Amino acid sequence: AAAAVAEAEGHDLADLDNLHLASLAGENAILARTDRATGALRATDRYREVFAAVKRLRPSLVVLDTLADLFGGNENARPDAVAFVALLRRIAIDGDCAVLLLSHPSLSGLNSGSGMSGSTGWNNSVRSRLYFERITSDGFEPDTNARVLKTQKANYGPRGEEISLRYDAGRFVVEGGEAGLDRMAAGAK
Repeated sequence: AAAAVAEAEGHDLADLDNLHLASLAGENAILARTDRATGALRATDRYREVFAAVKRLRPSLVVLDTLADLFGGNENARPDAVAFVALLRRIAIDGDCAVLLLSHPSLSGLNSGSGMSGSTGWNNSVRSRLYFERITSDGFEPDTNARVLKTQKANYGPRGEEISLRYDAGRFVVEGGEAGLDRMAAGAK
């Protein structure tokens, strides 16, 4: 998938020397799990590997995909959710980078449009939460390539902002021109 995105943007994957990908497909990717003796959430060796890699590589952004594959606690238990977010915050602070955790909504999160799943601790412990949503009307999806990215929470910015995107050649591109910071930069010029 990364090679298709690079090609669609006019690059070869080998040209992206600051891009580091680590696939754990088929491996144990759990970053933290509940300690059976104490009931507390504890970091795993895999977490320590990721933490060390972040310290060594000094990325601007760490993308973790997905919560279901990385979290070995109870997603409905607020203490577990808060403890896991704290571990990711440690990566962000010590690594001086942003951490993006991908997660899928529950059925009620899909139906309500909130994008939520599990404890409110997931929403309350993070600084920002985005929701990548299919566009449907009365249960019908007229354009399977169209999506909207919505700001559900933003401690340091406006909530409710939306960016329309379209799937094209292996990646999602902004529809209707520039968005967000690009639009602001163009306006400032």
